[in-house]
Amino acid sequence: MAERENIETVRRAFMALGRNDMKQLKGLLSPEVEWHTPGPKGVLPFAGVHRGPDAVVQWWKKLGESEEAIRFEPKDFIPYEDKVIVMGDSDMRVKSTGKELSTEWVQVYTLRDGKIVDFREFYDTAQEVEGYKPN
Repeated sequence: MAERENIETVRRAFMALGRNDMKQLKGLLSPEVEWHTPGPKGVLPFAGVHRGPDAVVQWWKKLGESEEAIRFEPKDFIPYEDKVIVMGDSDMRVKSTGKELSTEWVQVYTLRDGKIVDFREFYDTAQEVEGYKPN
C-alpha cells in the first residue's frame, strides 16, 4: 500500500511544479529533504545539492530563470521499496542562448512517512552544458 501512496505523492509533486505551486510542493517535502541535480555548478546555475524545502524552491526558481520547458513528460512511475523511479523525456530551451535540448531522464525519489526525503536525477548533462555555450 505504501508504494501506491508514494507514487501519488510524487505525482502530486509533479503537478505542484507544473502549476508553480510552491506551497503544495513544500508540503510534500520532508524538512530534511536533499535535492541532487547533476552538472557543473559553474555552468548550470541550478546544479548541486539543495537541502531543505526552501532550497528546493530556490532550485525551481533558478531552473525557471535559466530554462523554458517546451515539453516535460514523465512516462513511467516505478515503485521500489521506499523509492519511486520516474522515467521520462523533455524538450527545453536555454534562455541565455536560445538553444533547444531534448533528453531522456530518470529521477529517483526516496520517501519516508509520506514525504520526499531525497531526489536524484540522471540525464545527459554534457548535452545540457553544450546548450549553455554561446553560439
